[in-house]
Amino acid sequence: MTGPGHELDDMQLGNLAGVFDRISTVLRRGVHVQLLTEHRATMELLNVSHVGQRARLGRLFDGVEAQARSTNDDPDVALAWIAYSYTCEYTELLVKNPAPTGAGAPGEPHLMELRKQAMENVIAQRTKLLVNLPSITDALFAGTDKKVSELFKFRVAEGRGVPPQLPGGQLPAALASLRQNLAGSAFAPVQEADWSDSLGPNHKILRVDTRGSEFDLGGVPVVLVEGVLDPKLTQKTVTGGRVVLADGTSHRQVGGNFVGNLVSQRRLYAGDQVEYDTSHMALTLAGDAHWQGKAADWRIDKGGNRRTYYAEVHPKIAQYLLSLVPPDRDAITVLDIAGGNGDLAERIIRELGGARPEGDLRVRYVVVDYSEDDIAVAEERFAALAGTHPFAKTSALVRDVFDYEYDAGAMLNDVGLKAADFVINSGGLLNNQIGDDADSPQRFARMYANLLAPGGYGIYSGLTPLLVDSATHRKQGLEIRNLYDIETEHQMHVVRRPD
Repeated sequence: MTGPGHELDDMQLGNLAGVFDRISTVLRRGVHVQLLTEHRATMELLNVSHVGQRARLGRLFDGVEAQARSTNDDPDVALAWIAYSYTCEYTELLVKNPAPTGAGAPGEPHLMELRKQAMENVIAQRTKLLVNLPSITDALFAGTDKKVSELFKFRVAEGRGVPPQLPGGQLPAALASLRQNLAGSAFAPVQEADWSDSLGPNHKILRVDTRGSEFDLGGVPVVLVEGVLDPKLTQKTVTGGRVVLADGTSHRQVGGNFVGNLVSQRRLYAGDQVEYDTSHMALTLAGDAHWQGKAADWRIDKGGNRRTYYAEVHPKIAQYLLSLVPPDRDAITVLDIAGGNGDLAERIIRELGGARPEGDLRVRYVVVDYSEDDIAVAEERFAALAGTHPFAKTSALVRDVFDYEYDAGAMLNDVGLKAADFVINSGGLLNNQIGDDADSPQRFARMYANLLAPGGYGIYSGLTPLLVDSATHRKQGLEIRNLYDIETEHQMHVVRRPD
């Protein structure tokens, strides 16, 4: 807690340098993940604003500490939250109002006006920003200050998501209710070709392996249920479906609600029994300028994407990876493809350090990414980790993975590895918005399989949909450990290359 004497008003502008230091400390001190992209963007913005708009900058922070103390919040975190809010507001205005180009373009005056507008917007909503948040810390850190064990309740065992233990009688009751749904629903036989044609070229499916659930149709066990989802909606809304029986026949649901009810009860099943298949969704590309420039990085935002990555996708990947490292393992190699600024790498290294405090696990961790800006941040991150986590040997490399032309050997030679024990794809080349065409995710999946050492694992996830499915992995001869995280409702493919 900062002591008295740091209160800001319009007459105390000399304090701004000290305020900047306190904001910097908050953004860099992450328990598990330093907020380095947020730190870099915020400090650059504060410093340039300090040159020509110092008085307004003083107004931005005026009274923040007093309000934080009145609600028992950390004043330093409150100052960082207001500064970060300014960064987000400015970034949004910058994207919506790009600077004019060409001879005579206003340049800095245009940017100064946007900074003025951003500061005024934050000043106008400052009280709301501080009062209406149940916890400023949660909003600012978005889960980066918590361990995996603090974020999740569901278990992961050897790369497989385990459904929660339900109180006695609840599981049999749920299955009994679903059997009644099945008995009250109507089905018509459908040929595989006709079923595929009915789905169209752009579709997504939620399928559940129901073997062992004792569902049957006409005395023949139901082994698979597929719910067809509306491709235009982000929520998983079932518009139709079918069941597949043990004798290989397929039956479309023409009446009743069994398919929808079964899919809605997917948390009864393990992570390898549920698949959210988005491999047939239409391809949308973000383009090179987005990945290289990243003017609107998802980290410089207060929306759901930031929290989803920091508090769900990244720590979940870490949870699955940790579950696959036995206590007697003494060394692993991780290749993190399209690993961005290394925030996931930092999460994994810190979690491994906590799981093996003796430091007896040697970790070789390589991040490759197309963005020079992101790799510069990753290098900064790894430099900070070197002193506290010496068991990890890290590298951050600027690479365009398309240059390898899907040749795993060429990539391994270039990054200095013989093979990888883990290949990670988090919002990478297996996801929508990334590849050159609809075939590139399939080709990268084959390349990733060849990057793995015998007994190695691929862990593939992200916020944008994966354009590969379980059939893709089986074609590569891979064993499937997991397809869906039943706790966070995200795709989480965990595959293993046989020994």
